[in-house]
Formats: sequence, structure tokens, C-alpha cells
Amino acid sequence: MPPALRCGIIAAFALFLLGGPPLFAVQGDLFEPRDFSEPEYEERYLRMINSLRCLVCQNQTIAESDADLATDLRREVHRMVEQGRSDEDIADFMTARFGEFVLYRPRLRSDTIALWFGPFVFVAAGLVLLLLRLRKKKEARASTTASASQSAARKRARRLLEEGALDKKT
Repeated sequence: MPPALRCGIIAAFALFLLGGPPLFAVQGDLFEPRDFSEPEYEERYLRMINSLRCLVCQNQTIAESDADLATDLRREVHRMVEQGRSDEDIADFMTARFGEFVLYRPRLRSDTIALWFGPFVFVAAGLVLLLLRLRKKKEARASTTASASQSAARKRARRLLEEGALDKKT
């Protein structure tokens, strides 16, 4: 078998292995059709499952996750929405069992204040440090320029004094 043909077959096989599985992947909630007694319940359900973190995956919402726990949590959210419970009640229920981590957007409380304002504090501190450093560099450059001009003025004054002393001797 010629090397070019062998490379082509290997490349096609690798492309199938890497590109094939995503073609057959289906989002998990497509297998879980939900019936709602009220049209607004479906909107609330979708909003809630997109705001709760999958505790197995941790970087996906329960809407995106195929984990068994996410399936159970979607079922529980559906049940609670159908019972007419508010979004706040559902969030309270989930945080009581799993902690504040289950919420993709943690509530603003005394123990989560660092999550909300910490990034702004670090950016502000970084800007202050940057400005201080730039100011110090500017002052150093100005003092170097000033000392160079003072040095030149001293040399000129010395030269003038020496010339004046020479003029007096003659």
C-alpha cells in the first residue's frame, strides 16, 4: 500500500473517531418531554433548570447535563413548578439540600459578598498599583533628566569660573 494512501486512510479514520461521536450526541432533555398545565410553567421550568448547577458536572446547568442527578433534579423542579411553588421556593429548596453552590448566580449575602465584589476590588487594586508604578517611573525619569541638566549646568558654571580665574591671572 502506498504511503500516501495509508496516510489518507489513517486521517479519515481519525477524523471519524474525533468528529463522529458529536454527530450522534443528543441533548439529554430531548428525551424528557414535560407536560405543563399552564404555559407560563414551562417558561419558569426552563428558567429554573438553566439557573441550577449540576453537582456532578459542576460546569453545566441541570438543563445541559446528562447525569442521573441532573435528571432527578429536573424532575423535582418540574414537580415543584406544577405545584405552583415560586422560583424563590424552588431555589430555597435546592440550596437547603445542596448549598449555595447549586445556584449559578449565588445570592448576595454576607458570605457571598467576596464572590460578587472581589473581582472589582482586585481590578481596582491592580489599576492603583499600575498608576503608582507609572507615576514612580515618570518621577524617576524626570529626576534623571533634572540631574543630567544640573550636571551640565555645574560643568558650565565650573568652566565659566575657571575661565574667569584664568582671565584674572592674565
